Amino acid sequence: MGVSLGISSFYVLISMLPEQAIRWQIRRAVHIGRVKTFAEVDDLMEKHEVFRCLISPQAEPHLVQEWARQDHYGSVYQVIYTNDGLSQPEWRHREKTVRVDRTYALDSAYAEIPARRWWLPAGAQEIDGGEFYAQLKAPTRVRDMTTGELRYRWTETGSLDHFRDAQVFDHLAGRHEAVREVLVL
Repeated sequence: MGVSLGISSFYVLISMLPEQAIRWQIRRAVHIGRVKTFAEVDDLMEKHEVFRCLISPQAEPHLVQEWARQDHYGSVYQVIYTNDGLSQPEWRHREKTVRVDRTYALDSAYAEIPARRWWLPAGAQEIDGGEFYAQLKAPTRVRDMTTGELRYRWTETGSLDHFRDAQVFDHLAGRHEAVREVLVL
């Protein structure tokens, strides 16, 4: 589950992995939308039996940190974006944080879409009046050759990033679970 806190609402995306998840299997989106309160986020966690919820402490760090410390159906991890251009997710389970380079996270989540490893429900282009779909296909991924390597740079679009961030957080949670399942098998 990925959650991005906007000014007046929480942007929520919940995907499920198939049983015996493997990294390359398709995740299925079961909820995409907005809610108004932390209590509604908790209700969605319980309804969909969410194992792990990732949320950014921005724009209300004190409120998010306070909520994250409470009991929930699953565990809540705060996502800390770094800007070194390379860092893969670093899961700090004791602190319940995930540190990851923003570009790496956006690239990884974006790659899942054209590879068709993420199933969206019919009518996804209509979710939130088309806002969800518009954010996922927004042309903000720019090719960057300044270091001599082919890398992409993502420009910030402010409030237009909430569904995209929720998708990234949901992707990171799903990818972590898939890797964990493979290691257990």
